[in-house]
Amino acid sequence: MEIETKLAATYNLMFSGDGSYLIANHSDSTLRLYDVKQGQEVRVLVRGEPYSSTFETSPRGSLLAVPGPDGVISILKLKGGGVASRIDRGSDRSGFVAFHPSGRWLAASSSQGNLTVWDVRSGKLVKKISYPQGSRGRIAWTRGGRGIVVMGGKERVYRFGAEP
Repeated sequence: MEIETKLAATYNLMFSGDGSYLIANHSDSTLRLYDVKQGQEVRVLVRGEPYSSTFETSPRGSLLAVPGPDGVISILKLKGGGVASRIDRGSDRSGFVAFHPSGRWLAASSSQGNLTVWDVRSGKLVKKISYPQGSRGRIAWTRGGRGIVVMGGKERVYRFGAEP
């Protein structure tokens, strides 16, 4: 596979959960979607968003979660385009996001020391957990999705029971 982007630099790459798409964050502040089989750009997903380097695809590959600097996480439809839902975190600015293995929930960390779990369809908060502040907190669901780990302040990893 070869995809020519004609852009200066690519900061982050991720395949969709089903492997049919490649999502790339480029130096022109865009998040672009590429069709793997065709080797071509499908569309620009996000334009002018400096925080779009932290994004995550759903396990089945149909959705993409993109945290914005305004505290809103956009859940975008990869096939066909459009917005599936928006999660408004208010003043709790988004750090990293991770879909639950089922795709039903989305976890989000923040530099304020909050780990929140959201229902993807409704955009409603289902769980909030506090952890020591100090970083935006890289996160990952445990195998089976019954817990979540967070890289928190002072370079420590914290594990929580996080299934709603």
